[in-house]
Amino acid sequence: MKRIVTIILKNIVRVPGVYLKFHRFAAHPERYSDEEKYRYVQKIFGYAIKSGNIHLAAYGQENIPETGEFLIYANHQGYLDVAMVCYSCKRPAGVLLAKEFYDIPVLKQMIDSTHSLAIDRSDLRQSMQVMQDISKGLECGRSYAIFPEGRVSRGSELSNFHAGSFKCAVKSRCTIIPAALIDTYKATEEKGSRPINAEVHFLPPIKYKEYENLSSIELAQLVKERIEEKVKYETAQKRGREKNACGKK
Repeated sequence: MKRIVTIILKNIVRVPGVYLKFHRFAAHPERYSDEEKYRYVQKIFGYAIKSGNIHLAAYGQENIPETGEFLIYANHQGYLDVAMVCYSCKRPAGVLLAKEFYDIPVLKQMIDSTHSLAIDRSDLRQSMQVMQDISKGLECGRSYAIFPEGRVSRGSELSNFHAGSFKCAVKSRCTIIPAALIDTYKATEEKGSRPINAEVHFLPPIKYKEYENLSSIELAQLVKERIEEKVKYETAQKRGREKNACGKK
């Protein structure tokens, strides 16, 4: 967690200004578009990523639709995944987060500003309500990023994808963008704060016609398989490049 501490210390002078900015967003919502608020959040995430010595590469951004709502489903390797996905996503998207994040100052204002939602997976009724809220948001043209594993894996192995996370996709019939995260776990799992390389890959979209006859359980498995295949391939390629680089030294 030393990297988290480093990020906080390097950016602590920005906190008052960030807090005031989010306060203005909340006090005068008519003055700021969702696009403007999202770009500001991306700017903050950019500060965090760069000050944390994280070299982030994003691929497949052309797979994000230019128009219309969409759902990003990503594997969940580390605690900075939200920052990396949002920073890499070219269009505004709210995020489904664990409720614990909603109690953190500044993060709470950030969540509210981006139409993000906090979920308590130990509360079935609240979880169902949040998924309904996402469905309503999609109907209003908003987009979201969801981590269907429901927890941080802290490595390259994927856990089961919760089928309940896909019910909003089935109901809204929206485009799904699978996203494969590579080595993002190193940001918080490796000791120290030496530079790391992480990747976000936005995979080809899954249109409704491709999953219209699938149940939410089958859809969860389909998305997981595509992400898992990409994670295995890109991780192997990355390890090969790293090994070759070490051999040349």
